[in-house]
Amino acid sequence: MLSLGVVVLAVVVAPPPVPVVLVLVVGLAAGVAIDVDHFVVARYRDGDWNVLEKLVENPLRPFTDPEALFVETDLDGLDRLVSHAAIGGVVVPLLALSSTYLAVVAAVSLYVHVLADLVNTRRGAVVYERDEIPPELREKSD
Repeated sequence: MLSLGVVVLAVVVAPPPVPVVLVLVVGLAAGVAIDVDHFVVARYRDGDWNVLEKLVENPLRPFTDPEALFVETDLDGLDRLVSHAAIGGVVVPLLALSSTYLAVVAAVSLYVHVLADLVNTRRGAVVYERDEIPPELREKSD
């Protein structure tokens, strides 16, 4: 929904030099399809495609039961955000080569998405000082 808001705002504030449907596709792809990286991150962390298999079993799961798609160990907020930043850092400049307008729409849509992810990650974050972490757990994070 946030990405759709970005697209509507862009079209209203600055009429596009390209077809509106293209603005819609780019804005939604940048803000929604960016989450495809979650499957790659989960595969990297867990060593299997279990999360993707769950999606293939029920493609509506992200909308009907998103909590059942990923378990806590599948995704780390920081991994997800780093992945989003890396993808955005490549896609936006490449898009700018063909259309500055579309690049700005993609950048703002990605920004809003990453900001929402940061807020969501922060909501569930627990911060410990390094010396408060038991040694057996500290070794896993090094």
